[in-house]
Amino acid sequence: MAVARRNGAGLRLERPVDVPGFSWGAGVDPAQAQGDVILRAWRELGAPSPIDTIACGLSGLSADSRPGQELAVALGTRLDARRVLVAGDDVTTHAGALGGHPGVVLAAGTGVVCTGIDASGRLVRVDAWGYLLGDTGGGSWLGREGLRAALDGHDGRHAATKLTARAVDRYGDLRDFVHRLLVSPTLVAEVAAFAREVLACAREGDEVAAAICARAADELCATAAATVRRGFPGAAPGEVPFTWTGSILTATDVVRTPMLAHLAERCPAASPRNPLGGGLDGAALLAVGAAETHLDQTCRWDAP
Repeated sequence: MAVARRNGAGLRLERPVDVPGFSWGAGVDPAQAQGDVILRAWRELGAPSPIDTIACGLSGLSADSRPGQELAVALGTRLDARRVLVAGDDVTTHAGALGGHPGVVLAAGTGVVCTGIDASGRLVRVDAWGYLLGDTGGGSWLGREGLRAALDGHDGRHAATKLTARAVDRYGDLRDFVHRLLVSPTLVAEVAAFAREVLACAREGDEVAAAICARAADELCATAAATVRRGFPGAAPGEVPFTWTGSILTATDVVRTPMLAHLAERCPAASPRNPLGGGLDGAALLAVGAAETHLDQTCRWDAP
């Protein structure tokens, strides 16, 4: 969280603070949990008041969701704000990465979502189906495929790989680790954490890890290309701004470089460029009215 202020024609973020987030789980009310996190961050900022606009980009919330609407009302009344805008974090990430302009943004962290927003504010979202059925090519997928390869190498079912040694170094006895993992409330995060080992082994030349990263690049390209086609049908070559965010694409070029090469071949309408900012920047743009194409994707509350 940060305080955003106009700075001439630009925008200045003051005193950004970080506070612990929350974990999804059975019985967790995402609106209540995220509301508590926002209040904690607001206090860390020194409880600034009065507030013109609060803009939030939050996991699992969308413009037409009841939890998002309830959270907007609760924040406005508790923090004494004139206006509250609550959006999914894919919307604020999109705004920050493209400076509030139309285009397509591929986010690949633990999960995967590709978001397209056109000049009219129409949104297209591809993937974001979760670790069990989707998020293909993201951290949870890479970690799972890497652990599978590590276990196969351990059993001698398939080719030997450095991933087996990395898994043993990280977790100890692999059979005990898997038994613990299957009942862990943080299973998704633990599996996704192994993605770092997959990327590292690929950089070191491990053929098995490199093949997994190549598959990830191919899948992420398919996700990006589908978003461009659905969000901007009939677009001319180079017409659709495209960028990326998330640790799988920003921490190293092992996945990003082949993904962009595939995209150039399969989706010439996409025009890749480096991201301009992150989700916090996008929320700030929403707050000061500098991301008008994104406003239709928010839950809005105005003080009486």
